[in-house]
Amino acid sequence: MGTHQSNQPQSNQHQSNEPQSNELSSIAALIERRSPACGSTKIVAVDGPNGAGKSTLASVLADELSAPVLAMTGIYRGVHGLFDGIDVLVDDVLKPIAIGEPGRHREWNWARQAPGAVVDTPAAPVLIVDGAGSGARRARIFSSVVVWVDADEQLRYQRALQRDGAELERWWEAWTQQEQEYFAAEHPEAIADLRILTQPVA
Repeated sequence: MGTHQSNQPQSNQHQSNEPQSNELSSIAALIERRSPACGSTKIVAVDGPNGAGKSTLASVLADELSAPVLAMTGIYRGVHGLFDGIDVLVDDVLKPIAIGEPGRHREWNWARQAPGAVVDTPAAPVLIVDGAGSGARRARIFSSVVVWVDADEQLRYQRALQRDGAELERWWEAWTQQEQEYFAAEHPEAIADLRILTQPVA
């Protein structure tokens, strides 16, 4: 990772999907310099394809900043619900926070394949949004920093297989198709403030 010195996104490559402490400090410094764009909250969107290492980065960054993480996995409306999830993120979470109210959405129950419990997302100094779609145009206007995380497709598949096991075969193709449609339409990589390419450990 690198610090953001201009309007051009910064790029770096890592030997794993675990960010280093100095790189986290660089991201934290960028967040510190940015002003809130969602009321009093700085939204940090961590976008990219499945298996790239977004959740790992979001988790470590959350520890570094003592910031909450909002996972898009609880917002997507099922395996075919990436685009609907973007609407939920913007309309039910970001817009209320922008006017000083807590975000409130129905978390998706993956076992029942239906909306589940109501989840409140209160305003915070920094809120990390983890998942594909977090850097969409509709959400971008509320974000202070957008981070794009990517990796080789085979590596991403291997990581997802290790994480999800046999369940992966049920949804990988459908989800990947949605991601490709979203990336082609929205180009989140192009608007990202930081770009991270994760690689396997040598």
